[in-house]
Amino acid sequence: MRASSIDRMADRWEYGGGTARALWTKDAIGHLRLGIQAIEWVDAEGRIRWVAPEAGNEAVIGFDLSREAESKNALERARGAKAAIYSDQMSFIQGGQGFLVVRALSVAGRFDGYLVNVINTDHLFAGLSKEIATRGYGLDVSRDGVLLYRRGGVPDAATAGLARSFKLNIPVGNAGNWQLRLWPNQTA
Repeated sequence: MRASSIDRMADRWEYGGGTARALWTKDAIGHLRLGIQAIEWVDAEGRIRWVAPEAGNEAVIGFDLSREAESKNALERARGAKAAIYSDQMSFIQGGQGFLVVRALSVAGRFDGYLVNVINTDHLFAGLSKEIATRGYGLDVSRDGVLLYRRGGVPDAATAGLARSFKLNIPVGNAGNWQLRLWPNQTA
């Protein structure tokens, strides 16, 4: 299995005993993909110290993630995990909604903060949603039974029996069980 971008960045940090900020920023920008609103380095106390891209994300620099229940829970779970973990769905300070992918860092066996991918669900599924809508379908995506994204309304009594669900394989950390559901919907 190919390592994810968050794992590659974490490996570089851990093997190098940290990463110079300019190199980290260049690396983070290179790992930005569809849906990733930002990549953050969070210190051991839970404060966001670096973010890429900085433009549009200035408001989060210095923010204490341990102040918010969803992000605090994600940090605590990541610190005890051996892989990246996924937070619950949340609203972001810089706007939008989504979830965090959090990977704890260590240098020479010492805890050294976190790498955090900020995933905006609207951006992540926008292209798929648009394509599905042009074909007359509604779409929703859930993780571990919790709805993350929906477009095209709710299936009505006539279309509920025609809905089809598909399991999604997300090969990054402890991703959980993802499911995509489609149904005919002429107003999608």
